[in-house]
Amino acid sequence: MSPAISVAANLSSTTRKEIGIEALARTTLISHLADKHQVSRKFVYQQSNHLQSTIALPFSLILAE
Repeated sequence: MSPAISVAANLSSTTRKEIGIEALARTTLISHLADKHQVSRKFVYQQSNHLQSTIALPFSLILAE
């Protein structure tokens, strides 16, 4: 029996970014995003957090100067 490969593991980086953007925009429920992309809500929240950290990084560097 071969191990099951998750849908999330096979998503492109572009799709991951799109999921993060949609989650941050809060125009769609997280559960709907998860269903739409066949991933877990946890994964959607993780992508949202990754994107939020990426967006915040340049601003934190400016403030540190």
